Amino acid sequence: MISEPEITSYDDPHASYPLPESGPAAPPEGTPAPRGRRLAWALTGAVTVSALWVAGLYVLHPPHEPAAERPRMDYALPSDMCDRVHVPALGQATRIADWSETGRTRTTDPALRTGVCWRDSDHAGARGQWRSWNVRASVELHHRTDPEPEFEARSAELQDSLETPRQEEVPGLGQRALMLTTSATDGRILRVLDGGGVFQLVVTTTANTDYSLENSPDAAELPEPDWTEVQSAMIEDARGMLAALRTP
Repeated sequence: MISEPEITSYDDPHASYPLPESGPAAPPEGTPAPRGRRLAWALTGAVTVSALWVAGLYVLHPPHEPAAERPRMDYALPSDMCDRVHVPALGQATRIADWSETGRTRTTDPALRTGVCWRDSDHAGARGQWRSWNVRASVELHHRTDPEPEFEARSAELQDSLETPRQEEVPGLGQRALMLTTSATDGRILRVLDGGGVFQLVVTTTANTDYSLENSPDAAELPEPDWTEVQSAMIEDARGMLAALRTP
């Protein structure tokens, strides 16, 4: 189970909370990465790109010098973002009633405001086997520049980082939406561009086995997730996330 540090207070609206560590270290060279960790390593590069992007914003438009033309902003990032963003459709698709929040972060930089929520859960399977699910919901609100160029660049970078990648357009969701997939059992990334913001849902899953029960007569193969159902649920929950954060 991935564990992230939990930040539970946002009393200072100007505070900047560091992102938790991005995940497990990469294996030695030549060692294949475990299935459930490839997406975590791919997202590490995306976080680095975002930091460099913010640095570039300060060069182009220092805090005391506003941009000549700012992007339209249709969304807000409240301090209770993680309490407003829910994943009910994913709960139905994964047969999970309760998710445990394992971490949240929020930054209030005037150029780029960000928020991230992590949720984990386990789904019991056959004897000696169970499936872990991880959901990461993130928001980036670009107040100084148009987020579309970075949206395209980071989507391409993520696609290049994934094994056997596939990218599909999702019609009717935001200004533009992309579903990025890797191998059948790793996970999915849904990225949405809309109204000055970039919204992302990352869903990963890992099958776990108690090898002491591997040869038990009651042991059975853990079924693979229905990714068609999971992707549909991600799209539905992304619509809910946009609605929850949209300004009146």
